[in-house]
Amino acid sequence: MLSFISEENYAKHKAEVEKRCLRLHVLEKSCPEAPRLDAVGIMRRQRRIPDAVSMAALRADVDLHRLYFDSFSERVMIPSAAARSFFGSEAALLSSMLREGMKLAYGFVCLVRDKRGVLSVRAASDLLEMYNGAVPMLAVDLCEHAYYGDYSFDKERYLKAALPHLRLNVLDTNQA
Repeated sequence: MLSFISEENYAKHKAEVEKRCLRLHVLEKSCPEAPRLDAVGIMRRQRRIPDAVSMAALRADVDLHRLYFDSFSERVMIPSAAARSFFGSEAALLSSMLREGMKLAYGFVCLVRDKRGVLSVRAASDLLEMYNGAVPMLAVDLCEHAYYGDYSFDKERYLKAALPHLRLNVLDTNQA
């Protein structure tokens, strides 16, 4: 990530996510099974888990941020057979992510795999929506805290700098 984000911005972002992890940990203490559940699992047990809606939203936020931090490589445009299969080319996939990301005021744009193994691009401000029948494979944080320090309010410039560094080869190793 340091090829398109400054060390200072990266450190601030990581520190903010760590605070969210601590808040989640505090919420999870009220329910011993919660740490083993993803956001959807928490929502499914809504009647048994105190403050399930807040916990699920925070779990989705933390999980997508962790995925975001793991989604990038220092290399530019890592080839991916899965990207070519589903989108025609790596460039077409990145173009789709840019388009979807520019439509969203804040949230995440993700490459997700559904239950049938089909890849698609999803952008959502409601982070629980990202998990609706799919597993996020790669994520890009579109909230201003992710890029403002380096790009001001220029989300498009941030996306154009970040997207070519996505680890697209992850798509090939995680076939459904």
